Amino acid sequence: MFEVKLHDIGEGMHEAEVLHYFVETGDAVKNDQPLVEVQTDKMNAEIPSPRAGTIKELKAAVGDVVEVGNTILVLDDGQEASESGAASGSEAGKAEPAGGAPTAVKSKTETAAAVMTPPRHKRVIAAPHTRRIAREQKVDIEQIEGTGKNGRVLDEDIFTFARNGDNVGKATAEPQEEMMPDTAALSETTGFFTLPAVSYRREVDVTKVQERRKVLQEHGLNISVTAFVIKALQTAWSKSSLKQAEECHIGLVTETETGFAVPVLEDVQHISLSRIDTGRREASSSDTAPVLAVTNMDPEEDTPVPMGCTKVPTAVLHPITEKAAVKNGEVSVCDMMEVTLTIDTRQVPPQAAAGLLRETAGLIEHPDLMLAEMV
Repeated sequence: MFEVKLHDIGEGMHEAEVLHYFVETGDAVKNDQPLVEVQTDKMNAEIPSPRAGTIKELKAAVGDVVEVGNTILVLDDGQEASESGAASGSEAGKAEPAGGAPTAVKSKTETAAAVMTPPRHKRVIAAPHTRRIAREQKVDIEQIEGTGKNGRVLDEDIFTFARNGDNVGKATAEPQEEMMPDTAALSETTGFFTLPAVSYRREVDVTKVQERRKVLQEHGLNISVTAFVIKALQTAWSKSSLKQAEECHIGLVTETETGFAVPVLEDVQHISLSRIDTGRREASSSDTAPVLAVTNMDPEEDTPVPMGCTKVPTAVLHPITEKAAVKNGEVSVCDMMEVTLTIDTRQVPPQAAAGLLRETAGLIEHPDLMLAEMV
């Protein structure tokens, strides 16, 4: 018999709550197979089986709080013969008192050593969600070299490993299925668990943009509000401290049937509003790395706003609504649009991001200034 105990899972935690058992009494388990999921104040963790065997007894019930060192379940690993051997040693000790005592002490020492022996395989660092993805993709997570902090295995590592066919645990005769990563799930995970994101929000008056659009429509040019925003974003970027090169490539966060995609509109600084509007509808995936990103949707359409996260400053355009605003001491109805700029603080200084949003809003509210910049 072997007692599986709650070991020290780090983070300074001394107890954990049992969330879910992956096994039941009588189940046969393999070495390193997940047995139970526990939760501390800071994290969730899965406890694997240190050896192969059969589940004998579940000591802790779901919802119980177990302290470090206490037994969670009992595993029958087929080592009863050693216990019988210990008993035989005790009987021999009665017949030979001089040599029996050392034999009994040795047996206890060997049993304690067996309990304290760690698993033979190093446990990789990964979140429970990531381990679940690995099981679904039939990937041996122990073979993956994580790209996260301290070697943590990320969701992207699982999909990359599966896509490249590096899973040596699969039979060679098994046909390889095309792996299609869930880009929406990846975006959510990256945005909320990987990137230290900060968002700035600003309400922008697009009344003058709407007026310019009507004039252009009279001349056969139907330019979207998004095109104006993209040009304003590029113009503001070119004057900010974020500018690292002359080329300004802008990613377009687009919702597809399989999730979010980010095709890239290249060299925005050289193209007109009309070409921007055409390009954003025809843009496809590219190897070019964008410096900025914007949601590829028309704020005039009351559709859900794509909230995909990228590693570059991303502007989210919200639907345009009519609101009362005070201008020159008078109340008037204006077309207002909220713009949210999300950044990765590891790459973009918050002060620079705030300035970028402020400058972009000014150009949208006064679109003639963009014409002056293009002269």
